Amino acid sequence: MVKRRRGGVLNIGSSAGLTVLPNAATYVAREHFVAGFSEALRADLSGTGVTVTQVCPGPVESEFDQVAGSAGGMIGTPPAFFRITAAQCAREALAGFERVEPRVFPGRAYWFVMKMLPLIPMWMRRKQAANIAGRLRVGTNNR
Repeated sequence: MVKRRRGGVLNIGSSAGLTVLPNAATYVAREHFVAGFSEALRADLSGTGVTVTQVCPGPVESEFDQVAGSAGGMIGTPPAFFRITAAQCAREALAGFERVEPRVFPGRAYWFVMKMLPLIPMWMRRKQAANIAGRLRVGTNNR
């Protein structure tokens, strides 16, 4: 692609790689890798004609929750009204890729929330995640 001076890479990650999500450390770590890898690759390929777009979906109607063992969704994820179909996610991902966007957040409501996330100080996000994690530990100990 570099030699041809055109092409692109579309990485599918998750918005979990951009925030703090309790009770999902391994998942969040993997998604942070995708975010960091995409940013570094974008920098490496800058000016070559090869683009890199990272897709960061929120909740998508799929079998993900069942496979992950969290039928109700992961703790700390947005409410159900943020859910979009897999088809909508794919359409918006490809559209963002074609517009050469560095990062795509499929779903209008979810896009808005994720664009506002950097305005919330990290200490507040950490505190919220710690509070949720504490409630989860208490709930687990009562079983």
